[in-house]
Amino acid sequence: MSETALKLLEQVMALPPTDQAEFSRHLLDAEFPTDGETEAEATARWETELDRRLAEVADGSAESLPLVEAMAVARAELARRRDNG
Repeated sequence: MSETALKLLEQVMALPPTDQAEFSRHLLDAEFPTDGETEAEATARWETELDRRLAEVADGSAESLPLVEAMAVARAELARRRDNG
């Protein structure tokens, strides 16, 4: 992370939690546009997805990984994305 980004992160972390959340929402909206989807629609869509995933865990059809392995996979993917820009 650049020095500028680190300074900005430090400033954001000093904000009240509600301001941090709002800042994060703006960053996420910039990275993952909603194409006009309202917050209520997005919430409903994610609740449906969560219900589906929980049902898979409950019925045994979900594929799971130990936390350490899942974090390693996530870190590798983030590094790949960072390197491929």
